[in-house]
Amino acid sequence: TGSPAIDGVTFNAPNSAPATDQRGIARPQGALYDIGSYEADAIPPNTTIDSTPPDPSNDTTPTFTFSGDDGTGSGIASFMCQMDSGGYSACAAPFTSLALLDGSHTFYVYAIDNAGNADASPAFYTWTITTVFNLFLPLILR
Repeated sequence: TGSPAIDGVTFNAPNSAPATDQRGIARPQGALYDIGSYEADAIPPNTTIDSTPPDPSNDTTPTFTFSGDDGTGSGIASFMCQMDSGGYSACAAPFTSLALLDGSHTFYVYAIDNAGNADASPAFYTWTITTVFNLFLPLILR
């Protein structure tokens, strides 16, 4: 960070520089090519939640799957998850929550790539857990 080599190529690089750096990372990662054999990955990954519980749900320990896409960057290194306002912690897919109470909940997740770039807009899913209704359903159906 802050190196004058980052985005330092000002000549017509697409016609004279390789399409990837020494590690196979696509060039350029920023506005311009970096000077040297390594391209600094400055582009954060995107995060997608792939599967969620239904809304509403009676599952008090829901499971989520998610993935990250770093395009032609350095690749996904890890994920950070948060349930409601509990704070982020390292996680992996599939992620199963600890037991939750009835009510509205929000699951958040973001990817971090191998260069340390984090998705600035975490993916999230909001749903409602309703178990009380399910206790009375057999009585209603009689």
